[in-house]
Amino acid sequence: LRQQHLVTEFIAENLHQSLSLAEVSSVAGLSRFHFSRAFRRTFGRSPHAYILETRIDRAKAALMASELPI
Repeated sequence: LRQQHLVTEFIAENLHQSLSLAEVSSVAGLSRFHFSRAFRRTFGRSPHAYILETRIDRAKAALMASELPI
C-alpha cells in the first residue's frame, strides 16, 4: 500500500517528463521485471498504459477547465 502511494505520487509529480520503467521501479525498490508484474496485478494495466491514461486524463481536465480555443 505504501509502495502504491509512492509510485502513483511519483508518476503524478513527473508526468511532464519522460518516465522510464527503471526510474519508476526504483521508487518501489523492485527490479523492472518484478515491478511490471506487481504493477499489472495491482492496477490491471502496464505501467506504460497507466502513465499514458493519466496524461490523457490530465489533458482532458485541462481542456474542460479552459475557456481558450483548442
